[in-house]
Amino acid sequence: MDINQLCKACRDGDNSLVQAIMDTGEVDVNGTDQQRDTPLYRAMYSNHPSIVTTLLSSADTRLDVTNSNGMTGLHKACYNNKVSVITVFCSDARCTPAILNMKDRQGKTALMRAVEEGHLETVREMATVKGTDCDTVNSEGKTLIEVARQQKHAEMLQFLGNVRKMGKHYFVSQLRTLEEIAAFNIAKHITCESDAEKLEIPPVTISLVTMFLDTHSGD
Repeated sequence: MDINQLCKACRDGDNSLVQAIMDTGEVDVNGTDQQRDTPLYRAMYSNHPSIVTTLLSSADTRLDVTNSNGMTGLHKACYNNKVSVITVFCSDARCTPAILNMKDRQGKTALMRAVEEGHLETVREMATVKGTDCDTVNSEGKTLIEVARQQKHAEMLQFLGNVRKMGKHYFVSQLRTLEEIAAFNIAKHITCESDAEKLEIPPVTISLVTMFLDTHSGD
């Protein structure tokens, strides 16, 4: 078993083989194949959410490894409008703002790539992810809105305008589940994480409450 076999299995969507190779412990999950792509990059590029989930189940998997163009798996998924794997990637606890907003060798974040390509579905998804920098600029100093205008993406331009107007409240408007809504409302009435830990609520809800605490700051 070697890294090329692992990357091929990730590309082909062979989850059983991916797990089997990882279980041997003989292959560096962050290694690169002959094309200098990592297993995670291959899985993201090929739009295999189950493979991405398997890879991220390993504490050794790094989200910040890039290919020769300085692109992470998130960059590639955003470039190709692969929303299902983007959701899995961004849900991982290791997906920090620093990871979300990494720039490739052309000075573009994953979000910038999606805007440039006109992938509105992907941009909508990224805009709901806590920590995404919607004020990013490319290497030419152009904002997301300026790039959308330059590329003549009318719907994208309208959407980004709404995000700019709503600011952090756009994130709030995208709450999807009752658990998220409950956590958001709890966060309105406490001041720190320790307050949430005193409540008789599930650990996952405490995590959501903590995430929403700074959303309320300054309100």
